[in-house]
Parts: sequence; structure tokens; C-alpha cells
Amino acid sequence: MVPAVLRPLAHWVLPHWIRVRREYRDAKKVLLPEIQPLIDQAKKALAAGQKSSRSLDSMSWLVEVSRGRPVDYVAAQLALTVPAIHTTLEAIVQALLDICTTPDIAPALRKEVIDAISEHGWSKTALQQMRLMDSLIKESQRLHPPNSTGSRIMLVPAHDDPNVFEHPDVFDPCRFLREREKPGQQHSWQHVSTSAHHTAFGFGRHACPGRFFASNEIKIVMAHMLMKYDWRVDGDVPQNVQFQGAMMTPPHVVVQLRRRREEIDIDVAGVGKAAT
Repeated sequence: MVPAVLRPLAHWVLPHWIRVRREYRDAKKVLLPEIQPLIDQAKKALAAGQKSSRSLDSMSWLVEVSRGRPVDYVAAQLALTVPAIHTTLEAIVQALLDICTTPDIAPALRKEVIDAISEHGWSKTALQQMRLMDSLIKESQRLHPPNSTGSRIMLVPAHDDPNVFEHPDVFDPCRFLREREKPGQQHSWQHVSTSAHHTAFGFGRHACPGRFFASNEIKIVMAHMLMKYDWRVDGDVPQNVQFQGAMMTPPHVVVQLRRRREEIDIDVAGVGKAAT
């Protein structure tokens, strides 16, 4: 939008950059008191040649990989919220839109949630039993990946390759459920499974380390939204917004919802009981 030569000056007066700086200052006031003790602890341990006792938190990791170089830890934490929050939200919205355009799948998804929660409550076992849900989310992710390329090495994904996926332009919520039913493929096509054919979560050493948490989180949200509401799209779903390699839900899409009476209580307090 702005010629490169003018950007060092323009960013001081553009409204959205003024807002970004204000939000950064607000974030710094909130975050710094919380993360500074972690930073100090990690630096102290590193100076003593030891591993931080909190080495699994992001601040300790940033201290270690910075190797003494200056780091804006608040900006780094804000950057980490993009893959931590934005991509999960996009996955939920896209899956919901796909359900709206494939309404016949909703009853089967609800039955799966009812069976899993009734037998196992809210547990990892219950989430693993939601295989149709798992397939739908993975198929939605195939058609609507958060990014179409990598940031340093550009790859053309096989998501729309007819040699890999039959009718790749068609949304098929049962696609990966069928793949998992093939001999020896039980664990190859789960939502969290990575391969050269499905790179939405990355691949190899660059695979998303938070995909297991994100997948469980998405299933829990989708279960509540499906059991408690009916959904439909007002009109046709427009094409996703694409910016460079990123794909995002169009901001003007309209979705209608109607409260429904869930067959069982899926809230934590009364999980598995008949809804009242």
C-alpha cells in the first residue's frame, strides 16, 4: 500500500499502525510482570551452566536460543499467539462452514459425540473415539489450510493433487475416516498425523508441536457447538481471503444459528446425563 521508500515515515501516521503501537504498549503492561521472572530465572540458570527448571516454557526457550542477543520478549510472545490462537480459530470456523454446506453430516457427528461422551465422559479416550469429527476437521484443513506455502522454503502442497486425493475439489467429511479403515492405515490419517501428502500441520522436524492440544481443543469446541445449536449459512459461502500464502475466512460471511435441546448434558458438571 505504501512505497518502500516512504514506509519509515508512513508507519508513524497510518491509523492501523498507531493502533498496533497502542495495543503493544497495553500488552507490555500486562505481560512483562508475568514473564520477567521466567526470563530472569532462565538467564540465571544459563549463566550458571544449568538448564532452567522451567525449561519447557516459551520464555526459557527464547532465552536459550537468543544466546545473549537482545530479544523483545513481549513481541515474541505476541507473535506466538498467532499460531497458538489464530490458526485454531480459523480451523473451527472453516469446519463449521463446511458443516453448514454439508448439513447431512451433522446428525452423524452428534451421534458420535453422544456415544463417546456417554461412555467415556470428557477424556482423551472420548476425543479419540470421535473419528468422524477427526476426519471432517482434517478434510476441512486440507481444503482450507492456514497457509498454502512455507515461510522459508516454498512447497506446493499435494492437497489438491488428484493422484493423491480422489476428487480433490470436493469436500468429503468421511474421506479420512475411510482411509483409516484400510489395513495398516489406522494411525496414518488422523487429524494430527503429518505426511508429505497433507502438510497443513507441517512435516518432519517442522511439524507443529502444538497440534495434539489444538486438535483436542477443536473437537471440544465443535462438540459443544453442534450439540447446542443448529447452524446454516445465509447464502453462498464466499471464497477465502488470500494474502500472500495465508488463507483466512472472509470477514463478511453470515452464519445463522438456532438453539437446540441437546440429547445429553455435555457440560462438565453433568456430563453424560440426559439433558433437562
